[in-house]
Amino acid sequence: MKYETAMYQSISENLDRQRKRTHEYKSQMAAIRALASKGQYQELLAYVEKADADLWAGLDAVDTNHVIVNAVINTKYREAADKGIVFVLKVNDLSRLRLREEDLVLILSNLLNNAVEACEQAAEKVIKLKFILEGEQVVISVKNSLAAMPVVENGKFLTTKTTDVPDHGMGIRNVIETVENYGGKYSIGFDKDGFLFSIILPNPVSRA
Repeated sequence: MKYETAMYQSISENLDRQRKRTHEYKSQMAAIRALASKGQYQELLAYVEKADADLWAGLDAVDTNHVIVNAVINTKYREAADKGIVFVLKVNDLSRLRLREEDLVLILSNLLNNAVEACEQAAEKVIKLKFILEGEQVVISVKNSLAAMPVVENGKFLTTKTTDVPDHGMGIRNVIETVENYGGKYSIGFDKDGFLFSIILPNPVSRA
């Protein structure tokens, strides 16, 4: 639950950033028009170059045409970058995605939080996220580097984390329960290249 609460806060902050960028864009256009109308072309060039640099620095990593997915992925992308983790993305147009927002937050936040935490302990720090719509199917997979192979007991993966073990296990169980509620399928596996959690869900005809 704490992951989802933190993610909703991040989503709110992301939306605030978008509104701020819109306001800044309008102000920049006004400044450009003013400099151009006065013929101050040297100052105009310097201003545009600075605005361009600021724009690239503030750009999001991905735009899927779905505001909630964008907010979650871009938040985790920035966190991963700050921790020296390479984040590889494969997404497409998710404007037709009809999963409930709270379920999207739950699935993505838990899988990506686990991936970031695993990479923090690994020598090679790489997360690969795939989130695409294929026809009427939603395909999500998260693969991340590992510091050590997971422990398997009675056919179940056991966390190797020394803290927050109940929260970690509960997060994965919540993801699995959500997938099953949609009548979807999931698979969990690992090899020398990392840990992989894959999900296939039907895209509902309408939002539940």
